[in-house]
Amino acid sequence: MTQIPPSSRQGGGCGDLAGGGPAGPNKNGAPATSGDASPLAVADRCDAATRLDYLLAPALKYFQVGMNQAAHEAIGRIPPALRATREVLTLQAFICQEAGGWLLLCDVAKVLVRDWPNDSQHWIWLADGTRHHHTLAAAEQVLLAALLLHESEPMIHFGLACYAAQADKLDEARGHLIHAARLDPHCRMLALDAPDLAPLWAALGNTPPASGT
Repeated sequence: MTQIPPSSRQGGGCGDLAGGGPAGPNKNGAPATSGDASPLAVADRCDAATRLDYLLAPALKYFQVGMNQAAHEAIGRIPPALRATREVLTLQAFICQEAGGWLLLCDVAKVLVRDWPNDSQHWIWLADGTRHHHTLAAAEQVLLAALLLHESEPMIHFGLACYAAQADKLDEARGHLIHAARLDPHCRMLALDAPDLAPLWAALGNTPPASGT
């Protein structure tokens, strides 16, 4: 499952990013000076992975304290060539989902699904954005397509249960929910507080189905 990328890695090739020690040569091979202290200049002294972490760190810190607009703006300051990396797109998807930026979430998740389809979270993001910006029926089709690759992912079945319940397809909703609970019993607890499943609970007398029935 996708995780929020870390703000920094141990080690790396940037010298002392905190400014307390030698930073090594700049991108032209000359010794670094105080004039090379901008984020992009410091990042240019890093190896590729650490450079990306360094540029992503401000957006990640803003997101972690709930400053979603500032996080979005920080991503916009990352060089365009790096904005299409999986790490940047992943954080952008988290930000969009938290802030309710459904159209942008659709756009970001489409790229993630296209380039990294084996991560089920990418499909879940695409379905969530599609449900809010387009239609529930279209979102259901996204998750049905995801099942071809992720049949054993409980949250895809859980999402399909929610969509089916909202469409008054209660037998289908119950089947997906039972399947989700068999794959992960925690889904049974999630179901108790899922507003989308209210039509199913009303039909069942407000009792979640057992995972083994």
